[in-house]
Amino acid sequence: MDGVQQKLYRARTLSKELRKEVLVYYGTDPGEMIELPESDPANPKFVFREKEPPPPQLALIAGDALQCLRSSLDYLIWELAEAHGKKPHDRLMFPICTTPKSYKAAIDGHRLDGIGQQAIALVDAFQPLNHAVPDGTVLAMLDSLTNVNKHRHVILTTFTGSTSEIPDGIPKLPYTSRMVNGSEQSLSVPCSRSRRDLRNT
Repeated sequence: MDGVQQKLYRARTLSKELRKEVLVYYGTDPGEMIELPESDPANPKFVFREKEPPPPQLALIAGDALQCLRSSLDYLIWELAEAHGKKPHDRLMFPICTTPKSYKAAIDGHRLDGIGQQAIALVDAFQPLNHAVPDGTVLAMLDSLTNVNKHRHVILTTFTGSTSEIPDGIPKLPYTSRMVNGSEQSLSVPCSRSRRDLRNT
């Protein structure tokens, strides 16, 4: 499965490139964490306010990385058909479906021809339709973002506050302050409390 491995390798390379570009962006002092009016000491709430929007290369690199991941799945179906001794055709692809109806249409549309029943069972198991919130699954989001990136426009990017942890080494965001018990308190918000959020709106 050389093609699959090559696409995954390229996605990893692009991911590393994206991380470097994000670090450069953070180094330009791009914004600050602003405390929201409804925040309180027991439940602090902040939002990241940009001074300048993220540079366009972030979206371009992210889009290419996602496209490589999506392509690796389609390559997989093609190579499974060849491994099963079948001649692949141009309708083969890895279906990503959020409803039983759309998945049936994919099967009827010959998306999985010739890959063998064991392989089909694995594709079945990974379908977003098997989850309580299909659109919230990783595969559904991957499919949605790559469709936007491929057919409509470059995916839009922004930064948003989050409690999600990311690897060490990200520099800290600028300081902000708030009033605590009548006195001003400085607050340093590390970027490990921020994450990159890709949106297809």
